[in-house]
Amino acid sequence: MKRLSLISVLLCLAALALLSSCGGTGASSKGGSDDPVAAPTLVIKQPSTDYSKGSQFISVQAYGAWNISVSASWVKVQPASGSGTVGNVVLSYEENTSEETRSCTLTVSSGSKSSSYTFTQGGKTSSGGGGEPGGDEPGGDEPGGTEGGGVSQAGWLELPAMTSTPGYDFFHHKMTFGGRTERNYSFYYSYSDLVSLWVAYPLVKAHSTNASGRTNEWGFDPLIPSNKQPVLFNAYRGSYDRGHQLPSADRTADRSMNVSTFYFTNMTPQNNTLNGGVWATLENKVRGWASSSDTLYVVTGCVVDGSTAKAYDNSGKAVTVPTGYYKAFLRYAKNSTLGFDGYMAGAVYFNHTASATGQVMSVDALETRLGMDFFPNLTAVVGQATADKIEAQDPKTVSWWGL
Repeated sequence: MKRLSLISVLLCLAALALLSSCGGTGASSKGGSDDPVAAPTLVIKQPSTDYSKGSQFISVQAYGAWNISVSASWVKVQPASGSGTVGNVVLSYEENTSEETRSCTLTVSSGSKSSSYTFTQGGKTSSGGGGEPGGDEPGGDEPGGTEGGGVSQAGWLELPAMTSTPGYDFFHHKMTFGGRTERNYSFYYSYSDLVSLWVAYPLVKAHSTNASGRTNEWGFDPLIPSNKQPVLFNAYRGSYDRGHQLPSADRTADRSMNVSTFYFTNMTPQNNTLNGGVWATLENKVRGWASSSDTLYVVTGCVVDGSTAKAYDNSGKAVTVPTGYYKAFLRYAKNSTLGFDGYMAGAVYFNHTASATGQVMSVDALETRLGMDFFPNLTAVVGQATADKIEAQDPKTVSWWGL
């Protein structure tokens, strides 16, 4: 009997050892298939927003299967589960109709490990500021439209007039600068052409101080689903550069500001000679103008009408090659004797060829050429008669521009 009992004990110990070597069945086992090497993580590029309804991409980094839970009904994630590292999970949120800021906890779990993050949405009266450093320029109110879709009715001076048209959407990026939230840039995106028709932004000297430099962090725009953007981690197929509309060098004061200029929605397929030649020269001039102004309001755009040429992104999607590029600019310098009431404006247009030279013209002339209305909010600041004078002035007649 003693011999039989000893054998039984040895068999039990062997079975336990085998079970332990296989990882066991409990959540507390180490190294088992249900327990990842490291805790999963989320990357939320915009962890706080204003009250508006919107959406953005978040990334999941995990070694195995994962799921995301949210603590509030006004936040949704899609998909809420998956496996491995995924970069196109959509975080969507409803409009906050109250005046109080609200928060939601997002928890990503994989096996027995989890990580939690807070997403915050401002109340309806807690707008994000938006004025430029120094506070010397008017028109700095937060937009009345939605961030991440729809047409804004903002009083921002850089915005062209817009109409709500199927297949096109208006979007806006913010930035944290000088300890406060400000507007970064706005853009009007064409889903069929896979380019922004224009990008509009305020520019001051402090934006381009070289604190961070060029990050080269190419990536999807978090405001638009990735399948509606070109994939441009590498250059376009063919002889086209990934041409910035908002230049990287215009947003070097902070790393996150610079990263936002590398979103794929800010790129167009641009001829290398033009991009690295006269276009780059104009971009340098624009920064020089901003350094001698209170604020320079800029619209950079491309023309796709009449284009039959296509470039191809890294996944093979066709992207319209623009037939032309332009910049419209409005300078404000409170103490300047140039222009009218501190404002003056101009524009430059380029045909999209390697040998193109800039065609310098008034804002009125560019409006006639493109059928657009630039700086429509200027009238509310200076009156119609003065706004007409500002937009009619030919910058070639003002030596300050150096054009």
